Amino acid sequence: MNVLEILTQELKDKHWSLEEKIRYVYLRVCEFFVFDYRYRLATQLPNKDEILNYIDNKDIDLTNLNDRYIVCPTYTDKVMPIILQELFEKICNIRHVGGHYYPSCEINGIEIALDATIMDLLRVKMNLTTIGFIPDGENDSKVLYNYDKHLKEIDKSIGYIKDNYEDTFLKDCGRNFTERYLRGEYGEIVDSPDDEFLKKINFIENLYQKYNVQDNFTDAKFCLEYIAKFIFNKSDKARQLVSTLFLATDIEKEWDLINVWRFQLEQTAIFYSLKKENGEYHFGETPYNKILKYQDYKGEAKALLLTEPNTKVLL
Repeated sequence: MNVLEILTQELKDKHWSLEEKIRYVYLRVCEFFVFDYRYRLATQLPNKDEILNYIDNKDIDLTNLNDRYIVCPTYTDKVMPIILQELFEKICNIRHVGGHYYPSCEINGIEIALDATIMDLLRVKMNLTTIGFIPDGENDSKVLYNYDKHLKEIDKSIGYIKDNYEDTFLKDCGRNFTERYLRGEYGEIVDSPDDEFLKKINFIENLYQKYNVQDNFTDAKFCLEYIAKFIFNKSDKARQLVSTLFLATDIEKEWDLINVWRFQLEQTAIFYSLKKENGEYHFGETPYNKILKYQDYKGEAKALLLTEPNTKVLL
């Protein structure tokens, strides 16, 4: 995939301002690239330094993109500044905050952060609000609020959203779930203390299919957990345990990653998993005996996660 050629063609007949074009490029870059989740898992491995060094310094060829996985150093050094230079002859500044890097550039007299790897690589694929495209170093809440309103109008004009971001839809789903459940919109109500909780799980499973994130683990995992954040209330969240289990292989190859969810019901626990099947990450209920095959995988809270279903664990 030639990223530079794709963007050039997409912008060719657009009579937009430079600000709109840079915003469009930022959103498209978030769609093209994926945060390398191995970066967060490597700390659990004895050869973590070797893995992190490889991920931090691997080559990115924007004219022939075969590896979409990036982290903040590769994005900052080899992606966004190169694209803005090639497309607009725009020079980026490189920001370094703690151990985090990101580029910024001047737009209409304001230095704008283009911090995609903090969260927006994930958020944009769900058409959510972005949090990394903001006036750089700005802490005044009124200024940020007004800029968000300005950005929303840009996002409408360039086609990222129609009326509202998906955040609004998800908040509505969570806020009105119980009311709709009691009206029977999610199926016949069963006389069981677990019924509404189970219907929420089913709702999350179905809603996950709406978003185009199934081709990689990082985005699929974020999507599920972000939906669940709105649908589950505080007591629901106390009944779930989620952990990423993984089998590390060659650092230049994709690892075997699985997200396991343990849901505590009144009498037992049930398990769901996000795992790769036929090239896509599917989420669904998984029998306990199949969960046990991940005993040799690494992962936080694995012992609690794999406890017998009939044994209640402190979640």
